[in-house]
Amino acid sequence: MKKFAQNHPFWFFYIIAFVLFQGGIAMGVMLMPDFMEISMAKMEELKLNHGNVIITILLMFENPIWILGLIIPGAPAIAAVIATKVIGKPGAMKELFGKFNPVGEGISGKEALKQYGILLGYAVLVISAGLAYSYFVYGESGLQTSLENLRASSPLLMVGMFLLAAFTEEGALLEELGWRGYALPVLLKKLKTPLHAAVALGIAWSFWHFGRNVLPLIFGIPFGEWIITEIDFLTGAIASTIVIVYFVNRLGGSIIPAIFIHGLGNYGFNFIFDPEVPVYYLGFEFDTILRVLGAIVILIIAGKQLGLRSKKQIAEI
Repeated sequence: MKKFAQNHPFWFFYIIAFVLFQGGIAMGVMLMPDFMEISMAKMEELKLNHGNVIITILLMFENPIWILGLIIPGAPAIAAVIATKVIGKPGAMKELFGKFNPVGEGISGKEALKQYGILLGYAVLVISAGLAYSYFVYGESGLQTSLENLRASSPLLMVGMFLLAAFTEEGALLEELGWRGYALPVLLKKLKTPLHAAVALGIAWSFWHFGRNVLPLIFGIPFGEWIITEIDFLTGAIASTIVIVYFVNRLGGSIIPAIFIHGLGNYGFNFIFDPEVPVYYLGFEFDTILRVLGAIVILIIAGKQLGLRSKKQIAEI
């Protein structure tokens, strides 16, 4: 096992993450068929406008089976820790958890402030685009609903909810140590360019969700409709990864921008602007189009290197 892990560090990690996730989903469906209703009820009880790890931890005190709510999204992080331990490279575990440092090695404070400022601007643009979408597609009632979901009546509460969501949403907080903390550096060393690494990781990230994404098909959604949603999801995952990899590279391998961007996407389009009946444009949902536009802008600015300054930085991240 150790030899396989050392020779194939990405696949060793990915197999563990995939099995943990699919197994967790299967157990969750069998043991907690009403998990969504329970989670939403707790969210409303706490007066939150999004799901996060706080809700899951509180539910664990009511029923220990809710630990699955941490294991399922945390599968990539668990796999990263296992892979790092099995491979046994000295100092690798400390290096892995060092990815939570907001600023990686070799990045000046001025450059870090600049990148985080750009990230904040990116978030404002995404939220603004979502509000515009709500208005132009669903009218004033749609805009009002989105503003209420944002808690826009209180600017302080709105900002607080936004930051809480961006950094405590389960998928963002619990996945990124695995995807961008462990797997990205491995792929950067193996593949020709950071763009190749981003596309490969985006595909792997999308396919990892199979156990969750296949449930609508199992429960009766037409196959053609399901395929459209899967292509949409795959496209969004690749585009998001390109954007995330750029900011991770610019901040020296820190996964904080990855958590932020991942959390922003899940928050905005799962809880704030999520329509009951999605509107597709050329087969894609609006949030996927936004992600693709973001990726195109990054590619125009940074090219295939996606913000990686030099080959030396690959060794550092």
